[in-house]
Amino acid sequence: TVPSGGTSSGGMTPAPSGGSTVVAVGGGSAVTTGTEKKEAEKKEDGAAKEQSESAAAVVGEVSKKGEISASLKFSSEVKEIKVEDKAGNSYSIKIEADEIKTGDKFKVFEVKDGKYLLVNGNTYIAAENGLAVSLKSGADYVLLSEESAKAQAEKITETVKLSKESLTLTAGKSRKIKFDTALDMGNVKKVSYVYNKNKVSISKVGVVTAKSGKSATVKVKVVLKNGQTKTLKLKVVMK
Repeated sequence: TVPSGGTSSGGMTPAPSGGSTVVAVGGGSAVTTGTEKKEAEKKEDGAAKEQSESAAAVVGEVSKKGEISASLKFSSEVKEIKVEDKAGNSYSIKIEADEIKTGDKFKVFEVKDGKYLLVNGNTYIAAENGLAVSLKSGADYVLLSEESAKAQAEKITETVKLSKESLTLTAGKSRKIKFDTALDMGNVKKVSYVYNKNKVSISKVGVVTAKSGKSATVKVKVVLKNGQTKTLKLKVVMK
């Protein structure tokens, strides 16, 4: 079993002038030769490798939502874990933290083409028995601290803009409402529209059609996958 976090017990102290190394053992210390030190380091490297290999083969349960659930035990040596179900569906998840302590809070993002995408609004809390997650297979994920996640989410929210804040249409003509190219629609959960039905009509895919009047204001409500909502305004001018 991979330990829940932290580093191996016992710190290293500087070598004394005699050339040997003092290694802390429990509450005291013992003097070891350089050869013994190398052997100890080999054992530590082997243990770390064993931890990484075991962490790369976590089998998770499939939830009703089609997500693979697992309890992940990250440590100072294990920062990436692969989770798969018995059918072979899998995802990998990394954690960006120097150390993981019980009670630490994280947010999850999907990693796609080098970009971080929103997944949900959940907060994942590290416990002694691991960090429980439920995620859809077929993707790579990263866990960020609440502070880092907030900064990342703010950057994504800033991209929620319309490509144009006004459209000019003649009666009966249509045009699709478009977002700025900086917005990755993978971050969006839902888009809805509020408008005067006597002046314009808008389809489910965002095609606005002019009906009557001189102008109309359309409120474009964007709900992101983390639950945050941003409302934009579009002016439709009719000729």
